[in-house]
Parts: sequence; structure tokens; C-alpha cells
Amino acid sequence: MISKFVETFPPAKLNLYLELLGKRADNYHDLETLMIAIDRCDRMRVSRTDHSEIRLDCRWAPSTTAWSNLVWDCSPANLALPAPQHNLVYRAVQKFRDKYQVGGGFHIDLEKRIPAGAGMGGASSNAASALLCAAAITGIPNDDPGLYDLATELGSDVPFFLGRLVPGKLVPTTAAWPAGMAIATGRGEFLETIPGAPEAQFVVVFPPQPLSTAAVFQNCAIASSPRSLADIRAAVGIWNLPKLAHAVFNRLAEPARCLSPWIDRTLTALEQTGLTGVTMTGSGSACFGLASSARTARQAVAKLAGRRCGICFSAGATSLPANIRFLT
Repeated sequence: MISKFVETFPPAKLNLYLELLGKRADNYHDLETLMIAIDRCDRMRVSRTDHSEIRLDCRWAPSTTAWSNLVWDCSPANLALPAPQHNLVYRAVQKFRDKYQVGGGFHIDLEKRIPAGAGMGGASSNAASALLCAAAITGIPNDDPGLYDLATELGSDVPFFLGRLVPGKLVPTTAAWPAGMAIATGRGEFLETIPGAPEAQFVVVFPPQPLSTAAVFQNCAIASSPRSLADIRAAVGIWNLPKLAHAVFNRLAEPARCLSPWIDRTLTALEQTGLTGVTMTGSGSACFGLASSARTARQAVAKLAGRRCGICFSAGATSLPANIRFLT
């Protein structure tokens, strides 16, 4: 018997490497990026309902006030959550229901702990988890290729968070990923898994000013000689911290610096704690550094906490897909 209630914890991600290769006819960019899932997670509960409505309740956890106090210089508008019908989770469930011709409604309860406008993939992770939760409670296998097709329609990062590769989509396997780390190409939909890094430790800072992904990409430039993936691929393959710190890179950091003075301030604050491989993730505005151990990461967070540079936390690597728990 299929449970009507499921719970999951959608994780965030960091981009250890991001290079732009060119602009496409569809206005997206061809890129190469290496993403790793981290254990900073939202919480999502999904249930079936007898009526036809898709209901989404979304809020900051533990509260909007707590977030306002942590991100002390942040405009209240920056903590505003989109109306349910404009939320990627709502669209994911709507597309799922249409594709699989599922009757009835869904209720999604979402507690947000991943910052928005941070480049950490929170919305994409939530959308992927919404697809997987809807599949779980309606009896659709989580490796059904149709879920991948829906994910690519929803956004460039969504397929990554599904945590499975699809036949014909670069690597012919539907086996679960060995870890939540992958190289993404195209506009992010073609994925190649990379052996895991269970000891990976990061310190992340989300400054008071989020960034618009569209604005960052509008201000970016394609390098005449793009960087190669070879260095970062080699470094993560053996998880060599000095080599990894040297190879960490984000082409979008420069346009982000032009849009927000907080990027340089945040990167400088991270460097001053002794972390290595300091850069921005995604299109920003969150930045991160590599730590040699969980203890070093916690010590860096303690140093950063008094500098009023935003929300600071340590995180480790985690696997994909996020585990779905059936509730009784």
C-alpha cells in the first residue's frame, strides 16, 4: 500500500568549477560545471488530497524574523517568497500531474533553510524533490525517464538533484549515484557522475544582498580561451585539497562583483579565516571556502560570526537523491 504522506530534505549544492563556453540560440549558455551536494537542507512534506487543488505552504525556518536577524542588512523584500503558483515546486507538481495523468490534489509543506538568490540551487533542489515525492506517493518509479524530461523543462540544475542518470543522456545507467557530485555540460542537463568526496568540508557565507541569476548572466563575458575541466577533474578524483584549491573557479564571479560590493567583502572575509579555494557558487551571492576538517570549518564559522557578513555555516558533502521517508 502506498503511503499518502512523504517527507524529504532537499539539499543545497556548491559549484566547485563553472566555465562558460558560449551563448546559445535559446538564450541559455553552454557551460561546464562541477557541482557537489551539501548537507544544508530544506524540509519538504508532500501528501495526496481528495480535491484537485495543488496547495503549497512555504516559509522560512525557523521564522522570517530569525532570518532577518541573521542577515542583518537585508531588505525585507529579499526575504519575500514567491506566490505559490510562481514557485518552481508548484510548477513541478503541476507538470508531474499533467504528464502522468494523476487525479486528485497535492499538499506540499516546505520549510526553507537554503538561502534564496544564493546560487545554491535551493529552488531546483526543491523542484526535483517535489517530482520524486509525487512519484513516490503515486507509484511511479524514481528512475522513470519521464521525471528527467520534466526536470530539464523546469530548470538547468533540476536534473542534477534527481540523483540518477538516464539512458541515452551521456552515461547509459539508471543506477543510483555513488555520491552527490557531477560534471554538468550543455546548459546543465547532461551529467557525468564523479566518485564521491565524503570528507569534503566547506564554509559558506550568504551575504545580505542576494543576486539575480538573469542579471549576472546578462553581465557575463565569454573568455576567448575558456579554462579546461582537466585540473578540477583530477583534483576531485583524489580529493587533493591543495590541488583542488588551485583548480576551484567560477567565471560568473567577476560580473557578480560588479553588481554587488558584498561579493568582494565576503570572499575577503573567507580568505582571512585561512580557508582555501575561496570563490562564489553558481550565480551568487553565496561564497564558500574549503576546510581541511570539520573542526577547521567550525572554527572558521565562529570567526566569521562576529563580522556581520551574513549567514555563515559549515557543511559537508551529501549523497543524491535525497532520501524520501514514508510517514504513517
